Amino acid sequence: MNINRNFNDVKIFNDKKIILIGPLIKDLDLELVNQYDIILLYGFTNKHILKLNKNEIKGKIVRVVAGYDKSTFDDHIKPYDFKTDYYLLPEFHTINCYVNETNIDNKKLFTMANNYPSFGWKNGNCPMAVAKNLLFFHVNNIKPKKFYITGLNFYLRLTNDELFYSEEYWNNTLKPYYEALDKNDNMATFNKLREERRKLADLVLEFRKLEKEGKKLSILEQQNLHYNREFFNGEMTNGHSYKTDYNFFLKYISMYSTFIKLDKHLKKIIKKYNKLFEIN
Repeated sequence: MNINRNFNDVKIFNDKKIILIGPLIKDLDLELVNQYDIILLYGFTNKHILKLNKNEIKGKIVRVVAGYDKSTFDDHIKPYDFKTDYYLLPEFHTINCYVNETNIDNKKLFTMANNYPSFGWKNGNCPMAVAKNLLFFHVNNIKPKKFYITGLNFYLRLTNDELFYSEEYWNNTLKPYYEALDKNDNMATFNKLREERRKLADLVLEFRKLEKEGKKLSILEQQNLHYNREFFNGEMTNGHSYKTDYNFFLKYISMYSTFIKLDKHLKKIIKKYNKLFEIN
């Protein structure tokens, strides 16, 4: 069952030089980017796609995005479609939304949907974008000529004063929840967002309560609160498992070590967290 074959062939990724650019990268090195045939960009942040000019980029731009909703699509995907060669979408229902509700060329679309329990995700959890992308490559036997992974930390830190989300990404993630709280609609918009990401919505409620008490937290303090609850204490969040994602990443880079290259920071992460996490 592979909907990709309806639109394009996954083999276009094979034997290519691929660079995976995670959200922690602040400034793109265009000279570095132009050494690669495929450029993987993650999430709904616009900072990377804004800097890439198709006239200056030799490789194909691939955006790896999350689920579909119209407002996010209109703000972050549609305006840059002319720059984007392909999309890696998370699930079958997402690709159906792109086919039925947008004017995106179907030939640009791939779905990364897979049988997640057979690869270690339990209790109905599924991988987040990076692990899902790597699983998509693994299952489809995609073997790049070179695969450089940069700008990721898998929500793991080397020191306690290190942000594990970039400040821009963190603020953009929380912004819709703050805006919903400020709407005069009897919490209807906020409650709708809370249905999708309850723990994150509750975190924003807690931050707003502290602000009213005169205890505004810094970005680092906010992330520490979230990090300690979600990774080490909670482990599972919003249908995802950070630890399972990282475990799969360790296995993937071990299986395909011949063509994988990691940036310096990620190498340090792996050196510190060099064993598989136990998953309950």
